[in-house]
Amino acid sequence: MTSVLKDDDKVFTMYKHYKELIHKDAEENDNHVYGTDQLAAQLTVAHMLDHVVCLIKEDKPSTVKKLKETPQTLLETFSVTKKPFITGIATDDGEIDWNRSK
Repeated sequence: MTSVLKDDDKVFTMYKHYKELIHKDAEENDNHVYGTDQLAAQLTVAHMLDHVVCLIKEDKPSTVKKLKETPQTLLETFSVTKKPFITGIATDDGEIDWNRSK
């Protein structure tokens, strides 16, 4: 994806086409359509989401990768050791007494 916007940008062109289509349909049917900018923008987003869903839902069988490690070795590999943390207790004179927790 590029950061430079062009006049022939695919999404912007789609937006303009939706906007033209809405105006043309409104004129042919003697309708008054308000918020055509927002409607064209929403239709553009819906169109692009439809493309994404179609890409995700391709008719490919799902693949499963078998792990060589056992659950026990995975737990040992990713085990987290508990580290002490520091807590503070307010004293009567407004200072904080720092104690290391066990």
